[in-house]
Amino acid sequence: MHDEIKQLRARFNEPICMAPTNDCEGGIIKAHTLSVGQMLTPISRDGHVYSLKINVYNATKTDTAAQISLRGIREISVFRGFCAKHDRELFLPIENRVFTASAEQIFLHAFRAIAKECYLKPKGTIQAKRIPELRKNIYNQKYTYITGEEQQYITGSEYGAKDMFLLKKKMDKLMIRKDFSKLRTVFVSFKRMPDIVCNFVYTPDMDFDDKELQDFNAPSGKMEHLFVTVSPHTNGGGYLLLSHLGNRKASNSCRRLIESLLTQPDISSAIARLVFSRTENYAISPTWFDSLSPQRKKQIQDAFEIGTILNPCCTLKNIGIQVPDWEPQKPVYR
Repeated sequence: MHDEIKQLRARFNEPICMAPTNDCEGGIIKAHTLSVGQMLTPISRDGHVYSLKINVYNATKTDTAAQISLRGIREISVFRGFCAKHDRELFLPIENRVFTASAEQIFLHAFRAIAKECYLKPKGTIQAKRIPELRKNIYNQKYTYITGEEQQYITGSEYGAKDMFLLKKKMDKLMIRKDFSKLRTVFVSFKRMPDIVCNFVYTPDMDFDDKELQDFNAPSGKMEHLFVTVSPHTNGGGYLLLSHLGNRKASNSCRRLIESLLTQPDISSAIARLVFSRTENYAISPTWFDSLSPQRKKQIQDAFEIGTILNPCCTLKNIGIQVPDWEPQKPVYR
């Protein structure tokens, strides 16, 4: 069993630079997708934050592979996806400069998200095809066939990987040309520092009224993708970035999702539901998380399973997750 788990970890840590050019230097490093200085440190306590850790071995004992645990800020959100040169030079404007919501800074948050997604997607697709083998070797289950739901998940993973790589190609070209104007963004500032931070890209499926947004049987390349970042601001408070490529009117799914979010009575909690149910790449303030009841903590942890084989329901409606009011301000459209 332990050898199988080691193989899983090794596959998901294979080094490759996701930069758009090949002029690499310094070797592949453990790059952060959540900035240590700009995002993690402000919400940390004694250099630690809570984050979701996915450990297949846990599933044999707790029926879930995802566990929220307290970890050092330099341990989380890392992937071996950039060489030292590109990680330093590409992201300098969002690592070492005050965030001013410039087109370049917004683009770099989005590029970080698609880089990590394309780093992980192929590995996840390959691993999905090994479900029967994993079931046998890790969970000690004897049957080796793939169920209908599992096959649907595998097919979806393959289509999703293709779509993300097409998006990455477009982002690479824009990065090389330094053309940051193609990204359409809704910028929402907070008067109060958010209790969570995140950076991810996903394919909007449902809005906050549980209305379907896209046909997931559409040909590859036809899906819309939304980049999401929540971060503290160096000058206090924080901000939300919701970005997508293309014309705002043409990007119907992203537009509807954003409109649905911004009309919620509690926008802060709606953002938290989106984050906890659509990505694992987030961190939580220990001060806030430790104040929650065990039931509330479990609701946040279990939200990661929404939309998976374990919980096919893709709801973004109120699932018991509430955060303090971050006092969101009027959205700015870029």
